[in-house]
Amino acid sequence: MNKRLFLFAVAAVFASVVYAQQPYKHGVGGVVGTLEGFSYKTFFTENVALQADLGFTFGNIIYDSYGDHMAVWTFELNPNAMYEGSITGWNWGSLWWFAGGGASLGLARPVWTIFDRVNYGPLPSSATLGKFGLNAIGGVELTWDDIPLTVQVDFRPGYGLLFRRSGDGHASYFDWGLTASVRYTF
Repeated sequence: MNKRLFLFAVAAVFASVVYAQQPYKHGVGGVVGTLEGFSYKTFFTENVALQADLGFTFGNIIYDSYGDHMAVWTFELNPNAMYEGSITGWNWGSLWWFAGGGASLGLARPVWTIFDRVNYGPLPSSATLGKFGLNAIGGVELTWDDIPLTVQVDFRPGYGLLFRRSGDGHASYFDWGLTASVRYTF
């Protein structure tokens, strides 16, 4: 039974690779949602892409392992490698699914003053924190045959870590994102 399941999975991936041929090589545009900024996507092969988003998040509420919380804004780069396959095609365009993972790296700043139990003292809202995170990504993308445009919606569950530049104190949290992107393709 396991052998049949394995052969079915291999056949499904092969069929997806043979059928799916992305109609574009590069896409440049914007992203909105929990991350707002610029988005770039390029394909290395017909099904393997790299997407990099650069922008801001505003007012994320972060709960650390001690039960304290803070609201922060971040400026971050979020590159993701992904596999993309076709769901269906029409005579005017195609719908694609994708899944992959990536990282986020940037700077964070608390919106309000919080109590930092790690260092047993107040963390001023002017403190600049570093941010590192790992995430998965999955979603759908719509492309048109005659219009050089693509629309994408994705969900990014992940793990984030905020830390001070001096290295003393950190907060880890569930880092998630729900975004929509529109890109000009060429």
